[in-house]
Amino acid sequence: MKKVPDVIRNIIYGKTYDQDTLGESRSSVLLYDDIVLKVSPLNDECRREFHMLELLDGHPFVPKVITYVESRKYGYLISERIKGFPLLRLPVEQSVRLACEGLLSLWNIQVVDHHLCRKKDSLEYIRNNAYHHRECIIQNAAPDTFGASHFKDPIELYLWLEKHYPDDEAVVFSHGDYFLPNILTDGVSVTGIIDFGQAGLFPKERDIATLIKSIHYNYIEKKDYRKMIESQIPLPIKWDIVEYFDLYDELV
Repeated sequence: MKKVPDVIRNIIYGKTYDQDTLGESRSSVLLYDDIVLKVSPLNDECRREFHMLELLDGHPFVPKVITYVESRKYGYLISERIKGFPLLRLPVEQSVRLACEGLLSLWNIQVVDHHLCRKKDSLEYIRNNAYHHRECIIQNAAPDTFGASHFKDPIELYLWLEKHYPDDEAVVFSHGDYFLPNILTDGVSVTGIIDFGQAGLFPKERDIATLIKSIHYNYIEKKDYRKMIESQIPLPIKWDIVEYFDLYDELV
């Protein structure tokens, strides 16, 4: 491993680890027997994740922070390792049921904190991506997102998202990155939820959009996932807003 701050080295010295290769994060995640070390480029998202874990300390699904240290370029977060495996290893019906169980628990969290990401932060984030990472966004976009029949390019998509942001919708504590690799289970119930760097106050449909995207990516079965989710969430879901955040995610 590259040179790390002494306080981090003192904790991990002599321990063996596996590298977590799930997900598409720019962070390096090292899994030790009882702890997890996440090394991330130093930015607002990195700092927000640390702050969210501290803010949510005591929630049954949230890992406890051991320590957090910053260097000039990186943030080093050590947290407890929650027992369990990613939800995507379960059959899809069970995976959807448990994912919705996790969402309902998160949405019930009542927090008021200035570190929470909100509309202004989220639009600024995707605006920066649209203007500075155009080719990467186009390359990784879902089919038909860009082209003559839809949006010309990421900037046009951003401008549409800015104009149509669902301002009038009630907000909840949103995970913001609710993909199946970030939800852990023992096979019976949810044991943990990780990666809170994009958490904030948003309409609940934001989390539903990322969940559906992850289900389609990880399962080959062609099923009515909308109906499956509706059967597990006793709240009205506005699917046009889910579709809005599905497009929003193209710029994340």
